[in-house]
Amino acid sequence: MTLQHFKEVFLQALFALPRFLKNPIQGMRDLPDWDWPILIALQASLGLVTGLLGAVLTRSLVHMVTSVFIAPISALLVNAILSGFFYYTFLILFKRQISFRFIVTHMLFASIPVLVLNIAASIIPLVGHIGMLASAVLLYVGFRENLHLNELKLRILMGSLVTIYVGVFVFQMVRFHHPDKEMKIRATPESLDILEQELRGLESAD
Repeated sequence: MTLQHFKEVFLQALFALPRFLKNPIQGMRDLPDWDWPILIALQASLGLVTGLLGAVLTRSLVHMVTSVFIAPISALLVNAILSGFFYYTFLILFKRQISFRFIVTHMLFASIPVLVLNIAASIIPLVGHIGMLASAVLLYVGFRENLHLNELKLRILMGSLVTIYVGVFVFQMVRFHHPDKEMKIRATPESLDILEQELRGLESAD
């Protein structure tokens, strides 16, 4: 692929994003067949733009600077890891060898909701998790329509992944709020009186 051809196709890819956002479900059914340079550049660009916008909302200069380097790399790594997971899952459980590039294409477009909604994650709690669930729905639609996999197995697979994700999220929320409850229980008037008496005892001993 020449540089001129890359520029032309990349611009076409950028113009394709607004059309995808108008109807993401239909967009997942009609995914383009792009070469690796376009996929990598587009995924990195999406990560960069959304990461930078999210950092701007935090009003943190450090976040803005670090997001320029970290956000594109993170987007590429997450895509590669999840694509690898689905590649081997389809190979082992579904007995189907799917093009890795085609799976990466699915991951790229399905990641758009979570990347976009994560922009506001610093000011709107839980919005990133909503984006994650929306991405899971798009991924299911794309896999079902384009890969022609066993639909029951695919539902079980995607449903299990969503259940695990929600379970981990709930566990983290409970674990996060549990110390606060313990502190409230311990910080009763009686316990504070006992602590004050102990401190006075130490002072008198000195």
